[in-house]
Amino acid sequence: MRRCRLLPLPALLGCLLLGACASQPPVTGPQAAATPPTPQTMAPALIAQVPESGPLTLPAEPPAAVALVAEGRKYLRGEEIPVDEGRAFALFQQAADLGSPTGRYRLGLVHLTSREGRGDPQKAAQLILPLAQQGHPDAAFLLGLVASGFTPAPSLLPAAGESSLRQAPYWFNIARRAGQANARRAYEQQLAAMREDGVIPAGSGTGDDFASAIRFKGRIASSDEGVPLEYRTIGPLFPGWKRQSQALIEQEGKHYDVLTLVNEHQQKVLVYFDISDWIGMGKAR
Repeated sequence: MRRCRLLPLPALLGCLLLGACASQPPVTGPQAAATPPTPQTMAPALIAQVPESGPLTLPAEPPAAVALVAEGRKYLRGEEIPVDEGRAFALFQQAADLGSPTGRYRLGLVHLTSREGRGDPQKAAQLILPLAQQGHPDAAFLLGLVASGFTPAPSLLPAAGESSLRQAPYWFNIARRAGQANARRAYEQQLAAMREDGVIPAGSGTGDDFASAIRFKGRIASSDEGVPLEYRTIGPLFPGWKRQSQALIEQEGKHYDVLTLVNEHQQKVLVYFDISDWIGMGKAR
């Protein structure tokens, strides 16, 4: 079987997300593998306090906070002005004080990446983890990167090998449903590569909701042919996850097979397949 190409995009996105590419030197050698925590000390995985399906929308940012965050990012990145982490931190704090989730998130990133004495992993966790639980797109995406091993941050997600890795699809799914553009683009590119390489069946769609439900290419004679294709799809995308349920749903005259998947942390993801064109379900292809 051909191997799926591993895209470098998530690693690059993690670097850009933390705003660290310009200021931090590249890693020149392999990092020592973290020792997995014992079951007695391993903290329970976070469960997001959001619906298990459908788009996620956060409350609107306070208008004054939007400008503060934008100005803070300019100082942090040195966009047309000298880099000034202290000024950026103060602006993010002002935005957070106005009730801005993005202001709190940016504060958390400074605590996570600071090279000027503001590094505080525990404060970063206190700011970022509640946001991820609430479905903040960037915070959820960051947890996905951490779970994947692209962005080491033990205060956010203790390294735990395969157990940690299996949390990544959960947080990436939340990030995509919350509209995180990088998460959506990376997933679409990964699916395209996996389909081209024959790792998952040819088709279209991401499966995140009804509108983006996965459709297989070619003629599907029956559910006996189509359902195994569904399983061949979710296997590589959700390694180690289990099927909790499978439901046939009719929505606006179309038919969908909706699979609920669960990992050992009781984190759940719903995957949508459009089966309207399968023989016996509607008009054949």
